[in-house]
Amino acid sequence: MNFYQFFGISGVESQKRFRNKIRDHFMNLANERIPVDDLEDISNLISYQQHNRYTDCWTKYPKSRKRYSKFNVEDLDQPYIQIEILSLLKRKYPDNYLNFSTILLDKNKDEIIELIKKQKEFQAMF
Repeated sequence: MNFYQFFGISGVESQKRFRNKIRDHFMNLANERIPVDDLEDISNLISYQQHNRYTDCWTKYPKSRKRYSKFNVEDLDQPYIQIEILSLLKRKYPDNYLNFSTILLDKNKDEIIELIKKQKEFQAMF
């Protein structure tokens, strides 16, 4: 038994577990108001990105391995993830992305508009 196994840390959990947690979270928020296929697509993309990020952090930050061994659903509240979800919805539903975004991001329209404004301000810095 190595050090990590002794402390119950055996690496990053599978991408499938990431996807299942993310999909379940979005399914609960959507409550059948967004097509399941779209939720699957979003869940697949976000889980792929997050699994790669967690794996990278698990490797780079050995003191934080426990934190990065299992997906934390609260990480979906990070602005860069919310912007990614907004972008996906905007491409798929250019006329209705704001309504779907309020559902998946659990925010009101004013908060979504503020998030978009902050993203544009951030991008303007570069």
